[in-house]
Amino acid sequence: MNERQEIRKQQAMEYARAMEHLGIMKYKYARIFSCIHFFPGSKQTEVAELLDLKQPIISYHIQKMIKNGLIKSYVIKHDRIGQPPKHYVVTDKGRSFVFNMFDQAMREFSRHQDLIKHECMRKHAIPEEHECYH
Repeated sequence: MNERQEIRKQQAMEYARAMEHLGIMKYKYARIFSCIHFFPGSKQTEVAELLDLKQPIISYHIQKMIKNGLIKSYVIKHDRIGQPPKHYVVTDKGRSFVFNMFDQAMREFSRHQDLIKHECMRKHAIPEEHECYH
């Protein structure tokens, strides 16, 4: 793996950790989704290798993601004997789902942050006219 791919892999894992932490997806599912997002056109074997997971686990989660419309597969025709491998990409639905979930989580975080700030100020008897309310 070259340096650029290693950086993209790290970004994908950070993205997956954020999704898991915010409750958007379970971590293993999020890792696979992130890998396909950051490495569009990946094959199952490539995803399994990048994540150091077994092929059946990757296959199971990919099928769930396809069923949910988060990713789709395509085949590149070739002249060799046998079935050509499937490549996977994130769908528009998958991108918008994750974006909306991040957006919702950030709005929820902001709302909680405001509630905590106002509660702390109330407890410490800071008047509402004070600049920290604005």
